[in-house]
Amino acid sequence: MNGTETDLQAPPTLPWQDWLQPGDRIVCSHMSAEPQLLLSSLAGGELPPSLTLDLGVPFSLAASAIPDTVSISTLGGMGSAGALAKARTLEFDRTEYPLLTEQFDTGGKRADVVLVSLAQAADGSLHPGASHGPALAAARYARHVIAEINSAAPVLAGSAWPADIAITCKIPCHYPIASTRSDHEPGQVENQIAEHIAGLIPNGACLQVGIGTLPSAILTRLRSHRHLGIHSGLLSDSLYSLIEQNVVDNSVKPTDLQQSIVGSVYGSTKLYAAVQQNTDIVLGSTAITHAQSVLQRIDNFLALNSALEIDLQGRVNAETVIDRHGNKRHVGGVGGLPAYARGALASAGGQSIIALPSRSGAGDRVHSRIVNALQSDITLDHTLADVVVTEYGVAKLRGTDAVRRREQLIAIAHPEERDNLSSG
Repeated sequence: MNGTETDLQAPPTLPWQDWLQPGDRIVCSHMSAEPQLLLSSLAGGELPPSLTLDLGVPFSLAASAIPDTVSISTLGGMGSAGALAKARTLEFDRTEYPLLTEQFDTGGKRADVVLVSLAQAADGSLHPGASHGPALAAARYARHVIAEINSAAPVLAGSAWPADIAITCKIPCHYPIASTRSDHEPGQVENQIAEHIAGLIPNGACLQVGIGTLPSAILTRLRSHRHLGIHSGLLSDSLYSLIEQNVVDNSVKPTDLQQSIVGSVYGSTKLYAAVQQNTDIVLGSTAITHAQSVLQRIDNFLALNSALEIDLQGRVNAETVIDRHGNKRHVGGVGGLPAYARGALASAGGQSIIALPSRSGAGDRVHSRIVNALQSDITLDHTLADVVVTEYGVAKLRGTDAVRRREQLIAIAHPEERDNLSSG
């Protein structure tokens, strides 16, 4: 690695022909640690045939210039995958997020070449940056590991590149990592849902929550809570604000977990600066962030997640929608949803909360988000149904029979949809 930093406007010419072989599978770090510079270089490289590129959850369009001769796989339609899917065919991997690491460890998934974006501390040590994904596990078994070292990436506590994993080539670079725009202001529906959910969260609860307008509306209503904890796949600006306001202190979590433990950080440049070597915030692998053996030790663990639709059995679809032409379109993914639902159900006082508006669309395309039976992917089976919230109220499904479950879900559907659901 030389001392000259490269930016995205001038991706380096790298000897891909020396590193790649026909039929190779390339695995990338992802989300806010997506190796955008390496992907840009790969797009202009001399590539062998029959390559597969695993992007995970991409947050940029750096892979859009990759030749169509390369098969691209993503973990659903999250991030920028939806935009990529409009321009090319993608393969969608429905594997539960925490199982990916296990599959690399057992040989169920192959990684021939791994591309990672890393951060570097002042002492020269390397770190996974803002996201601790399965690429680190994949790197242990890869023939080559190519790393960009981005001086703009934050160094988080609890993370370090393993000394026993060799890196073939290191490229110093500097470019802003993926960041979010400020959340849209929540509307009336989001605010009503948030009010219902805030009333379900006790002081001392430990939160897993995603990103977006609805999660932000929920978190805003927790400012008067006390002694909350964070154990989540993602840390956002909204969630971090509860740390700043001393709402989160992690004091009720088990003693060995009394920090905000997250699998990735995604937000503003202010957030990335705040987590830089902040010992109160720990970047953990899925063996810590998603494992039921860990989550069940945390009392009042609350998994707060959204969904695209739920049926009257309590089955949840968080992955796909059917468009007006009858085609399936990936807009979400499996992610850690099943793992967090199981963890919440195993936690003393835990709750797995699925939040969604009662309806989507407008005009003649409006439709109920509560349906008689799912016609698309099942992300959560009915056995994991717990709490469902719409703007019309709360349905507590755990332990209920099929008749009572149906009644509760119809009661929180949009009033104009209830007759159809009842007769369906």
